[in-house]
Amino acid sequence: MSRGRTWTRPQYGRLLAVKRGWITLAVCLLLALAQAQAEVQQVLERGRELVEQAKVSYAGTVFSIDQPLWREAVAAGEEALKLAPEHPEALRFLAQVYGQVGWYIRAWDHWLRYIATTAELSELDREQVSQAGGELGFARYQAGDLAGALTFYQQVFEINPTDNNVLTWLGRIHLERGEPEQALAYWELAVERGLPGATYFRERTQSQLDYGVAASDSFFAGIEAYEEGRFEAALEAFRAATELNPDYLEAWVWAGRSSLELGRSAEARRYWQHVLARNPDDARARHFIAVADAQERWGVEAANAFFAGIAAYEAGRLAEAVTHFRQALSANPRYQEAAVWTARSYQELGDPQRAIPFWEQVLALNPQDARAAHFLQLARNQVRYGAEAASAFAQGVERYQLAQLQGALAAFRQAVAENPRYLEAWAWLGRVYFELGDYAEAAAAYEQALALAPDNEAFHFFANEARRLAGLEPRQ
Repeated sequence: MSRGRTWTRPQYGRLLAVKRGWITLAVCLLLALAQAQAEVQQVLERGRELVEQAKVSYAGTVFSIDQPLWREAVAAGEEALKLAPEHPEALRFLAQVYGQVGWYIRAWDHWLRYIATTAELSELDREQVSQAGGELGFARYQAGDLAGALTFYQQVFEINPTDNNVLTWLGRIHLERGEPEQALAYWELAVERGLPGATYFRERTQSQLDYGVAASDSFFAGIEAYEEGRFEAALEAFRAATELNPDYLEAWVWAGRSSLELGRSAEARRYWQHVLARNPDDARARHFIAVADAQERWGVEAANAFFAGIAAYEAGRLAEAVTHFRQALSANPRYQEAAVWTARSYQELGDPQRAIPFWEQVLALNPQDARAAHFLQLARNQVRYGAEAASAFAQGVERYQLAQLQGALAAFRQAVAENPRYLEAWAWLGRVYFELGDYAEAAAAYEQALALAPDNEAFHFFANEARRLAGLEPRQ
């Protein structure tokens, strides 16, 4: 006996009828859906034609929903949605049209509805989403609603994480809201992508984390004022930063620089001494303390010109350096180091004639300055015998003083080779040969000196003495 249900003939007939009814209904629904899809496509195609007509008709104007063709295009999109609610293509079409006419809130809403229906977004879709959301975020920002702006920008970035403009806005708004922890991640990503200004804002964000928002904001306000040449405002801002956070060492540094720009040497020294006390190896602090000292001793104008000259000299711009050093001397003729560096620069430029009066000025200020006396003599020799010969001669004297006789010998021989009429070089050459015991060469060198200075009794004596020791007949 069967355990299943036993159907009577009438019951079975009714079951078959119901099944046929469901099948018929399904077929009708599918046919209706297909018909609706076809109608939607027809409506959207009409909408797209209207969009193209609008672009041509209103070219050169700002597109607006008030323009008839754009209104008709929107109406076509809305008609398509009535035929098939939440239809992806209709949502995308309306989002694009609203974006083109600048109705960004509606564009944004339709993009979000479209995204809810599909996970597929083209690159163009993402750009248009960024435009709509970015415009809305910027409008909220301009209205002072930072939280509202942040909401839009965050949503955009989730949809289009390659949007660098939105990335920087997220970092900027978090920074302005005093949220450096949140801002830092965005600015670090911006630095990785090489975006302009990203390094500055990352440093600013890190500064807020390290020293506090108020001190950091005051410091960067000072930087902005300093770069604009508003040194008084800059100093006030840097001073405020040091008061808000005494550990903010860069604020002390820039307070010192601003003070120097204002010619307040004593105040600048206090700031730089604080820096040096915190970091004894800080070369900047030592340099600027020297600048402050020079300003007090020689005057602000003279000191600033002098250190501008030093900077130019170290960069290899000797002609510019000379100009600055001479400005320093004009501001204060007793500025000895300015005279030294003027003379030195002229000599290195190969112009010893112009160096001479400045070495003489140094010696007038300090007659005991052996360095100046040495370089004055070198400059005079360079003028008289030529730069190469004079430099070789100076090198020979230096090596002789270090007891490097072979090196001295080579230098003096180079000097007379460069200029055979170099009297002092021949005399030194004879002296070195004599001390080395090479009496024949010593005699020859002294005889060359005598040829240039026949009445020099010392040369005559050493020439004969060298000849005697070499076993040669004495000179008559």
